[in-house]
Amino acid sequence: MASFLEYTADGADTKTGISIATFKKEEIKVRVDGVLKTEGSGQDYEIIDWNTNGFTIDWKDSARPTSPSIVNVYRVTDYSPAQAVYSAGSSVKASDLNDNQTQVLRGLEEADDQLIQT
Repeated sequence: MASFLEYTADGADTKTGISIATFKKEEIKVRVDGVLKTEGSGQDYEIIDWNTNGFTIDWKDSARPTSPSIVNVYRVTDYSPAQAVYSAGSSVKASDLNDNQTQVLRGLEEADDQLIQT
């Protein structure tokens, strides 16, 4: 699964079926023709139907990209803090180890994908 999606806008209200894995929706960033857009109610777009494996972008009328704008949707993994923090004397769960490893691997994937995009 890639850490980004680039597509040419067709003027539609939504872009569905975006498969970028994230820990939280705030890790998703969107640029239209190189300009960073703002997510949230009353902003440029909203991320709807979000889950850790994908989401849908719902564009607001005033910010909807027109054809043939280039839209870049990408993940910026949050590293602070780590997904799981360990304490002396506490147990270490496999799911915590997996989440921390996934966090690091996503960062490597993002760096690799940036090389592909340039």
